[in-house]
Amino acid sequence: MLKIARYLIGVAAAFLVAGTFAGAATDSPVKSTLDVKSGSVLYIGDKAPFLYNGTEGVRQVICDGETIPVFKETNVLGLTKKTEVGAVKVVSYMGDRGFMGQVVDGRLVNGDIALKESSTCMLPPS
Repeated sequence: MLKIARYLIGVAAAFLVAGTFAGAATDSPVKSTLDVKSGSVLYIGDKAPFLYNGTEGVRQVICDGETIPVFKETNVLGLTKKTEVGAVKVVSYMGDRGFMGQVVDGRLVNGDIALKESSTCMLPPS
C-alpha cells in the first residue's frame, strides 16, 4: 500500500513539474504601461507613450501598425482583475523601450496596460 502511495505522489509530482516547464515554453503576454500625466484622460484620436519593460527590444515583440487591447488592472482581495477599457494602434517606436500609441477605442488613463497575448507579429495580407 505504501509503494502505491509513493508511486502516485511521484506521478503527481512529475505532472506538476512537466506542466511548469510546458507553461514556460509558450509565449507569455506582452505588457506595456501607459505613461501620461496623472489625471489625464485620453480619448479616440489622442496619442500617448507606452513603456515596455520586457527583456527583448520592443520592435521584436510589438509590430508597427498593430492594434492592441488596453486593460485596467485592479486588485480585489489579492486577485488581479483585468477589465478591457479600449485599444491603441502602434504609431511609432520610441527607442528600444517604448512606443507611441494612438487611441482607437475607449477612454484611457495613466497606468492602463496594453496587453498583447503573445510576442508574435503577423505579416499583413498581400
